[in-house]
Order: sequence, then structure tokens, then C-alpha cells
Amino acid sequence: QDLESHLPADVFLSLGLDEPNGRLAGLKRAFMTRRNIVSLKKVVKQVHASAELVEDDLARGSMWHFRNVSLSSDGSYVHHPTYQLLAGSYAACKGSAAAMQDLR
Repeated sequence: QDLESHLPADVFLSLGLDEPNGRLAGLKRAFMTRRNIVSLKKVVKQVHASAELVEDDLARGSMWHFRNVSLSSDGSYVHHPTYQLLAGSYAACKGSAAAMQDLR
């Protein structure tokens, strides 16, 4: 919550919190920073939840295309480009989801 909503207006003004360089201006900045951090944590939680859904879809798609191989020009078998794209995207998404989990 905001500091102004917790303090009566006369107390807020008497402490000098409305002044940029007042006695307790740092307290107001601390409350604003805290509010921003709480908002950031909420955004990170939503991004992490979305990343988990995308990660599941990419894992399913990579498993589906895993056995789809092609014969290369030198006679060896290679995974189809679709699988390579899905597997690379899955790894990147999994790493991003782990970073979001750490950030939370």
C-alpha cells in the first residue's frame, strides 16, 4: 500500500513527506520502491506461469517430431529442421522459466 493512504493528511504534511527534500523523504521513496518491487514480483509470477504453459507445449511438440529424421547430403541421418527449431525453443524457454523462478 501507499504511505499516503496509511497516514492522515495532517500527519503526512507535518512530517514533510510531501516535500522532495523533507526530513523523511527517503521513507516515501522507500515505500515507492517497495510498491514497485511488489508489482514486479506479480509480473514475474504471471510471466513464469505463462512460460510453464509454453514450455509444456514445446516439449510436447519436440517429442512429436523427435523421430522425424532426414537423410543429409553426406548420407547421415539428421533431425528434421522442425524438431531442431522446437528443441532449441524448448531449451531457451526452459532456461527463461528457470530464471523467472529464481527471480521470484
